[in-house]
Amino acid sequence: MNYEGEVDDIHYVASLNPLMVDGEVMEVIGTAIDFTEKKEVKAEFENWKN
Repeated sequence: MNYEGEVDDIHYVASLNPLMVDGEVMEVIGTAIDFTEKKEVKAEFENWKN
């Protein structure tokens, strides 16, 4: 499962992956990447371009 979110002006993409053993979820492995700066730079570029 992947999704994007925002908390306190921090934009991130997160991924949750179940670790299955014999058909049962034993653990969930989660990762998140902060892409706030990239989003801000893209917005600045779009404003500059227009």
